[in-house]
Amino acid sequence: MVKCHAKNRAGGPCGHYAAHGQQVCHMHGAKAPQALRKAEERMHDLVHPALSSLARLISDDEFAATKYVLDWAGFKAKVELEADHQITINVVRKSGGPALEHGRTNGHTA
Repeated sequence: MVKCHAKNRAGGPCGHYAAHGQQVCHMHGAKAPQALRKAEERMHDLVHPALSSLARLISDDEFAATKYVLDWAGFKAKVELEADHQITINVVRKSGGPALEHGRTNGHTA
């Protein structure tokens, strides 16, 4: 992420992160309608070169920069997660009786 290029009241660097496609943060004009419009144009202008670059670099597995540009332009990959929360507990009695098996799906132990 790029830091804001504006100065604070003390004359030092702002310190906030710049808005997407811009060089200043929201405090220094990044939320202005014309700035938002221009930033969107900048990001969309990067999509076609990013796709061309992706076609060249995909065989080398060096497309992190291309993925970054596409993510910021709104072409983010869908993320799906699956989790299995089933727990199986086997209890063996020392008294020589039969073993008990108990399965719980809520993540708690017996």
